[in-house]
Amino acid sequence: MKLQSYAIVLLLSLLVLSSCDSNEPQSYRVDTISIPATSGTILPSDGSTFEEGTSVVFSADPIERWIFVRWEGDISGSNNPDTIVISSDMTVAAVFERQVFSVDIATQGGGIVMQSVDGEPGRGDYLAGTKVDIEAFPDDGWIFDRWEGDLLGDDNPERLTIETDVSVSAIFLPDISRSEILAFYSFDGNADDISGNNNNGTIEDVNTAADRFGQLSKAFDFDGENDRIVVPHSVSLDVGASNTSYSVSLWARSDFSTSSRLLDKWDDFIGTPYPFSVRAEPDTMNIHGAIYDGSTVNRIDLGGAWDGQWHHFVMTVDLAQQVFAVYFDGSLVSSESVTFSGPTRNSSPMYIGNSRAYQTNRYFRGQIDEILIFDRAFTPEEVAFLNGIGGWLQ
Repeated sequence: MKLQSYAIVLLLSLLVLSSCDSNEPQSYRVDTISIPATSGTILPSDGSTFEEGTSVVFSADPIERWIFVRWEGDISGSNNPDTIVISSDMTVAAVFERQVFSVDIATQGGGIVMQSVDGEPGRGDYLAGTKVDIEAFPDDGWIFDRWEGDLLGDDNPERLTIETDVSVSAIFLPDISRSEILAFYSFDGNADDISGNNNNGTIEDVNTAADRFGQLSKAFDFDGENDRIVVPHSVSLDVGASNTSYSVSLWARSDFSTSSRLLDKWDDFIGTPYPFSVRAEPDTMNIHGAIYDGSTVNRIDLGGAWDGQWHHFVMTVDLAQQVFAVYFDGSLVSSESVTFSGPTRNSSPMYIGNSRAYQTNRYFRGQIDEILIFDRAFTPEEVAFLNGIGGWLQ
């Protein structure tokens, strides 16, 4: 009987111990994997153990030039960090990828830019750390000048090590010889000719003004009453001989139009030829360019110029080909075949903002900037470029 009592006590003790063991939390192992293996780390680390029911936060940390993409295994999605509740042995995998960056190339002027990697053509999107070669190729009649944006300088070709998105502009300039520039007035507080030909102007009561970029004292303001700039005649300004060509370019702004002269190389004597005259028309908000061979005035009109905004005006004359063209804001207005009975040259001074002194009703009211006299006819591409960039001759 006593033996049976001991057996019952022992059995009850075993049952109690068994009951206690079943109430203890179960621990589980979590294996972590980085894909690819050396592309990043995961926390908690590989092989960590957690009690059942524990909420565990997992985070993925990519190495340099890599990014976390998504979870695989017992976690899905792309939240980083992310949380799971431990319910069994688990596997958590983090997928990483190399960063990809873009190289955006723009051009200004005539030319193209080629990208390459190890001699093979580039595609514009590159893995981080890739070395990309870029090279600028100017079109005929253009030269490469410089890089702008995220790359500065004038080395060509250049090599970029891609660590972020890159935006680069290649600047091409017309391949213009200094000898082709007859006069250039940037109006940086004075009326000096910076072409090297010393066709400097004398300022008569003209005040400085802000240019089209908002830079102070970089243009001239004409009040329409008694101010102008006078440039003496010179050999380099003796344009308009037979079988020659030339161009005139200027920027102007006004919201008021009377019969006035912006740029004139003429003494206003009837019968005297003139190679160029840029004029504002009364009551029409019009502007026109004109040339005169002593018997016939050839002019091209365009409207809507005086709206208070800066506008670019270019006229080109080719006496050999008998062609006269006018451009407005970089676009061709008209190109006309004309017959010249003789040269358009004269020995008159060049007037800016008016013509001869007795023409009191022809003073221009507005602002003028960047006057260029050139020793041949500009091409349409060169005119478009002049319209899009300022101060390139400086």
